[in-house]
Amino acid sequence: MAVRYSLIQNGPFLALVLIYIAGWGSWQLFHRGIFEIRLFSHDFSAASIAFVCLTYLLRLIYLLGRKVPERPFSEFRHIVKDDRPFFVLGLPILAVIPAFFSVFGQIKNSMHLWIPIYADPYLARLDQVIFGDHAWVVSARIFGSPAAIVLLDYAYMSWFLVVYSAVFTAAFMRSDPERRFRFFTTYFLSWIVLGNIAALLFDSAGPCFYGVFYPDNPFSPLFGYLQVVADSAQPLMALNIQNYLMGQYKSGGGMVGDGISAFPSLHVGMATLIAIFFYDMNRIIGIAAFGFCAIIFVGSIVLGWHYAIDGIASFCAVPIFWRFSKFVYSRFPMSSVRWQLDGEPA
Repeated sequence: MAVRYSLIQNGPFLALVLIYIAGWGSWQLFHRGIFEIRLFSHDFSAASIAFVCLTYLLRLIYLLGRKVPERPFSEFRHIVKDDRPFFVLGLPILAVIPAFFSVFGQIKNSMHLWIPIYADPYLARLDQVIFGDHAWVVSARIFGSPAAIVLLDYAYMSWFLVVYSAVFTAAFMRSDPERRFRFFTTYFLSWIVLGNIAALLFDSAGPCFYGVFYPDNPFSPLFGYLQVVADSAQPLMALNIQNYLMGQYKSGGGMVGDGISAFPSLHVGMATLIAIFFYDMNRIIGIAAFGFCAIIFVGSIVLGWHYAIDGIASFCAVPIFWRFSKFVYSRFPMSSVRWQLDGEPA
């Protein structure tokens, strides 16, 4: 029954990813006459496998360490057997996510061929209307010290680990199928609607690449100061990655996540989803997650990745997707009942 339960829970998302991949392949065939899809990024897939293995190893150490069993190997087999339904539930969604992001990265790297980068001056001007000045100027008055910038740099890089931890948690959430469904519905909608459609319609590069695409660069003082911080305090990962991304853009290469796109901010979008997801389960953890979301928002501005409106747009859109996921779940009572068959024998 564990396999059937997994198919019921993961089926909509596996189908969505297959449609997504097929849509990209069809577009290539129709417009370019070729079919070239790289379904798995070696680095991304390896990192995903490593994270799953490390997390499960920590779980085994914890369970075996609570009370050292007389027969550790026998206890180990017993734990793995009991965990089998969770593996059957969680591994399919974790396996398909690398394929999804491989195609997502190809679309992201190609979208500037459809609509050239144009929206940055409008986004920067919108920030000025909202804040009375460029958002980085306002933010730097509070978070502009070298120590604060270094901390924001570390926090911004920790986003990847935090997001994957939340995905991992949701993937193996067998006890609450509705929350699991809402998480992954919002997750995929955010990447597709915000990361592909909105990013294409409002094609922008971001403050860090403004000077490459436009003659006048109002963000030069920001990056001059960030370079001073990097030279005097310690190298900033943000600057190194920004230089790498521009090199990949100019060379026409790139891997998963290498594309250039500012509006809207998926960093803020995913942090918002995580905050909503955990707040719905535990208020204390949720408040901490909202604090992390605020840090990511400020870091995206101070480190020159995004305009403030990029994060504001995502912060507004993701709760709409979350509410929509509840509507979808409630509209299919038969599926809702079947998704709640947690008492089925594994």
